[in-house]
Amino acid sequence: MKMKTILIVDDKKEIGKMLGEILKDLGYNPIICESGEQAIQYLGETDALITDFNMNGMRGDELAEKAKERRHDMPVIIMTGYPSQVPLGYEVIPKPLDFGVIDAWLRSVTR
Repeated sequence: MKMKTILIVDDKKEIGKMLGEILKDLGYNPIICESGEQAIQYLGETDALITDFNMNGMRGDELAEKAKERRHDMPVIIMTGYPSQVPLGYEVIPKPLDFGVIDAWLRSVTR
């Protein structure tokens, strides 16, 4: 079975790195980016997108839209400390992150 590639986008380098290490331990291949602009180049080679909402430059919902333009069935979850700010229609995981929730979500969307 092919290892699933997960694109992680967070402008806080330590969060992306920590989440990447956890996903690697769970058997995923993480690609870590610090901006939506940087992440766009990887959208074609990823199985799911985990993005922060409030970032410098492109916001997480804007990146999610670009991901859906490339692949309409791309699983996307948005991380944020302010869930009420995220437009309706997006799956959201609140910060501080619950890695068990992320693992369960990934298992459900990358089968």
